[in-house]
Amino acid sequence: MRCGRFVSLALVLAFAMALMGVCDGSLSSMIAKKEAETVAIADKARELFEGRCTFVNNCNGGKCSDSPSTRTSSVPQCGNEHGPGNSCTDVLGGDSETCTHCSKSKLQLDYDEGYMRAPLGIDSASKEEAAAEAMCWMRGLNDVYVRQDKERQNDGYLRAWQYFGSHQAGVTNMYPGISGYGGGFRNDTGCLNYDPRRRPWYVAASSGPKDIVLVLDTSGSMSQTNAFTGESRLSVLKSATLALLNTLTQNDFSAVVEFSNTNRVLMGQSQLRRSTPSYIESLEDEVDKMTASGGTKFIQGLDKALNILQNSGSDSSSGCQKLIVFLTDGVDNDLGQNTNDANWNAVITRLTNANVKVVSFSMGTGADSVMPKDLACRTGGVWEQVADGTNPTAAMVDYYEMLALSVAGTGIDNVIWSSPYEDAGGLGMMISAAKAVYDSQHNLIGVASTDVLMRELEEFGGQGTVLNELISRSRVCPSFQAITNFTCPAWRIRQACTNLQAPAGCSANEDNTPCRRIKMDSALCENVITASALEPSGGYDKIKPLVCCQCINLGLIIGLSVGGFVLLVIIMVVCYKSSRCPLNQYLKRRQAVGRSTSSSSDRGATAPSAGQMGVNNAAMPRGPAYPSPVVPASGGAMTNKGYVTGLAPAVAAGPSMAPPSYNPVAQVVAYPAPGAAGVRAPAYYPAPGQNRGQA
Repeated sequence: MRCGRFVSLALVLAFAMALMGVCDGSLSSMIAKKEAETVAIADKARELFEGRCTFVNNCNGGKCSDSPSTRTSSVPQCGNEHGPGNSCTDVLGGDSETCTHCSKSKLQLDYDEGYMRAPLGIDSASKEEAAAEAMCWMRGLNDVYVRQDKERQNDGYLRAWQYFGSHQAGVTNMYPGISGYGGGFRNDTGCLNYDPRRRPWYVAASSGPKDIVLVLDTSGSMSQTNAFTGESRLSVLKSATLALLNTLTQNDFSAVVEFSNTNRVLMGQSQLRRSTPSYIESLEDEVDKMTASGGTKFIQGLDKALNILQNSGSDSSSGCQKLIVFLTDGVDNDLGQNTNDANWNAVITRLTNANVKVVSFSMGTGADSVMPKDLACRTGGVWEQVADGTNPTAAMVDYYEMLALSVAGTGIDNVIWSSPYEDAGGLGMMISAAKAVYDSQHNLIGVASTDVLMRELEEFGGQGTVLNELISRSRVCPSFQAITNFTCPAWRIRQACTNLQAPAGCSANEDNTPCRRIKMDSALCENVITASALEPSGGYDKIKPLVCCQCINLGLIIGLSVGGFVLLVIIMVVCYKSSRCPLNQYLKRRQAVGRSTSSSSDRGATAPSAGQMGVNNAAMPRGPAYPSPVVPASGGAMTNKGYVTGLAPAVAAGPSMAPPSYNPVAQVVAYPAPGAAGVRAPAYYPAPGQNRGQA
């Protein structure tokens, strides 16, 4: 008996293990399919970039209503027009946060082509030319998008999103085409800035996993306010920090240290922690709470950051490159600008021995440009000066470039998965598979990516199983030795380090645009450049139809219904009190008729009971009149109806006498016909027009 139980248990366990194997295989297959989609976009982008001049030379504007197969320009994602393939569809769901004022709606989507967008701030001819060039060759990705969308449609998976972000100009080609209304793209006040180079999926693919500590100066001088912007340096620092945190993914491990006279680790941790969305959100809350006070001591912050990096074991580290991002606005109270200080050199020696590279930023007028630059140059990092009033995230381009070069030098060719995030178009929790694309000289072209709904992956396993699988597939370490090689890209981002000599043929402003120079009106079928030119007049009501269709606003319908009912009640009350109101006159006539009927002896009686029909006529009380049919004396069929007043006619008593029937609506008493079976005739039937008391 026990043996039988053990056999049954073994069979159950074997079945469970087989089921887990099937699920795991299905999850792996699903992931591999999405990675293959990303690789296809990346391979096509590399091919198009190498032959981009052909596309640029053929870019000549056109109308957005022209077919994308004949048009040589692209539809702007933040514009006011659609391509001819646009249609009203619910393939991305009937409810969407994109159409925030609709309870039910469909979206305007174009599955024939992707729509283009560029970051805000195209404020120079060179930026416009770079963006226009990228748009011209990137429209060639439409063929891959459409082919892969048909495969998704056949497989029954979400038909969004496929996209490519260019490194040179930050242009994004997103498929399916949509006019960009949503939390991350466009709202009722205008087009929002969207730069793919600052998005987690882009940074994850172009930098690989890393251990990173942000070291932030919160000394008293950070409270100084810019006279033109009215913003304090601490506020600018917080904005830059939040932007950096938002580029981290679950493949990275991170911590944040603030320093002044002393130091403090946000969240109080002694080791790095995986950069999950919940952890990043907690760090952001702590950053918001920071205040400015005290003096400035660089070594306090750097020592603490280095200790955290060295204390982090295999379970709290990516095992890849270690980085410190150092932001300050002042001069160290103890060191001044003495790069030969023994304590300073001791810190740099510890950093280089631990293979920690430092990216440093001197923020604002009066900030030290000597020590932070010395720190970055001697550890193999980069340094940048951030002027007062400048957006610090724009000045961090060299940081991202350095990360991208580190991956390019290793020849990493795998797909990196981002952390789960809420889709900007309101589709739910999404995760991105992304792959960096490089040219033959290891210059970053951009990043290709496809999106997958988390719930599609979780059909094959729980969230923990899915994330662990994606993390393991993304665990490939780049080598940061690439940025110390004497290549043109590496030299350009590190030219601030004066001891580096430029390689032959390099210049600080090397022009990588071999094609003809074009303007945006050649690359786009709608002649728009800046965000302000993209807004239709009328605000939200004009923008919404570009994206939302068949919008059902249940709140508005219910509100109008309730309002209409209340208005009707008010009108009736007011009308009732008015002598001229037709409704009031009608009701008064009804009341008058009712009073007249109740007071008349000819109307309003109730039908007599069966017992009353058997009593003596003289004993019956005199009361209201009863209508009585008049029947010919011969007892033949009734041919006329008459109405008399007085008592009800006397009838012979007996059990066979049927009671009269009374119709309260017509106010008529109907007696059974005389001579009918079991029915006896009344003792007296008056003649027409004759009262009961008349003979």
